[in-house]
Formats: sequence, structure tokens, C-alpha cells
Amino acid sequence: MATSDRPSLDAPRPSISPLPPEPLAGARVVGSAIVYRLYDVGYEIHLDRALDLLAASAPERVRPVRGEAQAIQIKNPPITVILGTERLVIGEHYIDAELSARIFDFGVVSLRIRVPAPAGTTWMEYADFGNAVDADVDLTPVFDHHRRLLTDRIAPAIERPAIAPVTEDYVVFRITRLTGANGAELPTDVLRDEDVAPLLLNE
Repeated sequence: MATSDRPSLDAPRPSISPLPPEPLAGARVVGSAIVYRLYDVGYEIHLDRALDLLAASAPERVRPVRGEAQAIQIKNPPITVILGTERLVIGEHYIDAELSARIFDFGVVSLRIRVPAPAGTTWMEYADFGNAVDADVDLTPVFDHHRRLLTDRIAPAIERPAIAPVTEDYVVFRITRLTGANGAELPTDVLRDEDVAPLLLNE
């Protein structure tokens, strides 16, 4: 009798294990995008004088403070001052962004806009949000407006004032909390390279 090498239709088929779920399926992000812009505003800023000028014009709850150098050794720590909030349109959301500044004695003012991500944001929505803050929103008018207000307030403390035509910009994405679909907190190592790439590469 001839035999066939083909398997019988009644033979048990090998089982195929289902693919594991995506690590970030259903995950929610609590985070923000922080945009920095650095201005060279003069040859030198006398920080003690600038601190006095800022303190005289600031309400008690937003008094400027002298920082403490921690990770980076800075001989003369900068002044940190709260500048208020601005309502921005990010994608389809209106978001109140927080503005602050640091003033360095070597003539540089660093402005910061902290934009919180909308509540309940998924990871991919957070990536879209980060890309919108980084590439789709023109923050130059906001930065320039607050830079003018700040340098006007500390003008007597600036030696040889002059605004350099070149500025330096960078964005920091900060994840405060990452939770799964069940609300449990997820470890940071759940983020894979392919998850982070769309956020960092604007893709």
C-alpha cells in the first residue's frame, strides 16, 4: 500500500502562542514638555542688584530666589524667578503653561515654559503632544515678550546690555508617572526604543 508523506487532516496541529500584549497598551502618562530658550542679554549681570530689583517688584508668593548648584558646580548660582502663566493652544487643547527664568552672572537669561500634558494621555498621544510643542507651536512671541519684561526689570543690573541675535533652544520631556490600564504604576524599563523614537524624532 502506498503511503503519503502529507500529514493527515485529522492530525493535531501545532499550537501557536498569541503575541504578548504591547507593553504600553492602555497605559496613561502624567508628564510635561519643558521648552528652554537662552538669551545673551549683556556682558555681565550683577546678581545681587538683580535680586533686589526683582524682589522689589514681585508679590510675596513669587519672590525670586538664589539657586544652589547641585549636579553642576556653579561658582555664582543663578537667580530663579517665576514669570506667571500663558494659555497656549496645543493640538486641540487649551493648556496653561508655567513660565520661569534663571538669570546667570555671565550675561545669560534662560527662560522656561513648562507645558503639562492633558489628563488621561496615552503614550502615543503624549508623543503627539510632545511633537506639537516641539515643532508645531511658535513660542517665539511668548519668549520674546517675557524676555523684554524681565530685562526691563533688571536693566540697572546688566552691564553693557545688548541682545545677541542668536538664541539657544532645547526641549526636555519629563514623565512624572506612567500607569497601566488597571491604574498600577509601570516601571520605566517598560519603555522600548521603538516607543521613545516617535517622541524624540518627531516621527
